[in-house]
Amino acid sequence: MLMKTGLATTARLAPAALAVGLALVASGAPAATQGQPVPECGGAVICARERWNDTGVDVTAGEPVHFRISGTWYDAGEEATFEGYAKPLFAPVAWLRRYPGARWFALIACVERTRHCAPVRADRPFVPVTSGRVYMYANDLWPMYSNNRGQLTVERVIDPR
Repeated sequence: MLMKTGLATTARLAPAALAVGLALVASGAPAATQGQPVPECGGAVICARERWNDTGVDVTAGEPVHFRISGTWYDAGEEATFEGYAKPLFAPVAWLRRYPGARWFALIACVERTRHCAPVRADRPFVPVTSGRVYMYANDLWPMYSNNRGQLTVERVIDPR
């Protein structure tokens, strides 16, 4: 059983945990503050060339899920973030995108590789209509994934409210 005093607790920590804690203190890293969203450890790599990327995130129908996304990917030579890009030249074939209502190369989240999909947005959570594993992809034409490159990192953010 851990005691409430700092020294007694520190003495009982595993050496590796103690080293990590001391390194954080020495680096001046800020302590977690109450009420701020906290990302889960790690994150999933979403590859632009993959038609389905398993995020490792399981969701429950109706429960909002927040994601933090970083990185850049490319549709042939066109650079994009997770929000995708608009290209008027491609307008005649836009309806053929896997998710026609979202921009080219927008990050799309689906539950269990079904049609229960939605674009991932920075300003609002993904709210699944069914429970299961979240898969993601770059919104492109199904046969055109071979000219894609780059990757995004996606972290599920736990909202403590």
